[in-house]
Amino acid sequence: MTATKRNVTGASADAGALKVKSGHDFILVAILVVSLFGLLALSVWFAAYAWTHLGGDPVPAYGYVALAGGAVISLAVGGGLMALVFYSSRHGYDELSGGGN
Repeated sequence: MTATKRNVTGASADAGALKVKSGHDFILVAILVVSLFGLLALSVWFAAYAWTHLGGDPVPAYGYVALAGGAVISLAVGGGLMALVFYSSRHGYDELSGGGN
């Protein structure tokens, strides 16, 4: 049995492992975050450009109703499945399957 060292506040000695180790790691993370936000900005710009400059027939009222209905049904199915996952986990059905062995 191994014991972790505790400091005065009661925190584990391994808690410092989550901190950034050096300035080099911070720069790499910053470059990654900036490039991802750049890609997000580019995709939003392209979507806005395509929305305004590409023509087409206007969407009729029943089209908007169908889109809204599809979104609501998708959210209901996703929420229902997540509720089943939590219900299964809370009531021990996951342990009955023996999948953890």
